[in-house]
Amino acid sequence: MAYTIVEDCTGCTACVKRCPTDAIKGARKGLHDIDPDLCIDCGACAPVCADNAIFNNVGDRIEFKKKKSWPFAFVDEINCVGCEKCVDECPFDALRIVEHPMGGSFHGVCVVDEKKCTGCRICEWACPYDAIFIFPKDGAPEWLTQAVLARPPERQQEIDWRRWSTSVPVGNVLPEEEATGT
Repeated sequence: MAYTIVEDCTGCTACVKRCPTDAIKGARKGLHDIDPDLCIDCGACAPVCADNAIFNNVGDRIEFKKKKSWPFAFVDEINCVGCEKCVDECPFDALRIVEHPMGGSFHGVCVVDEKKCTGCRICEWACPYDAIFIFPKDGAPEWLTQAVLARPPERQQEIDWRRWSTSVPVGNVLPEEEATGT
């Protein structure tokens, strides 16, 4: 069963902008509708609905959430091998592969563009290495945002990289972006 929109909808179009499959249609300031054949039950639309007019695939009304609690993709840089499967699948171009600062045999590591990510879960489903997880921006677990795994001393660089790459509240900032503030 797909997500549904009820009569409470005021047609603000916030849900339309976040849908990765263009399943939501409707005129501005008019009732919107979700095409069940296109809906993938990702839930990206629901937290942005200020009218609380969206019901999930089991019939529960989804409450509006403030932006800091919207779903967001977090990358586990230790598990990411830079295979680009997530990058290829992302409908919003919110992911890219960058060179891993620790070098080694990595193809690179995925970083998330916070402004483009809707938390639609497509990247999470596409990742064969379980390196991408969707959580509310303010609710990612500690194991994903901090280096808590025990590492031998020779792997300290990996721990330092993980701490650096997850030191911002959400997403990953590249060193050159950090210096310029972009």
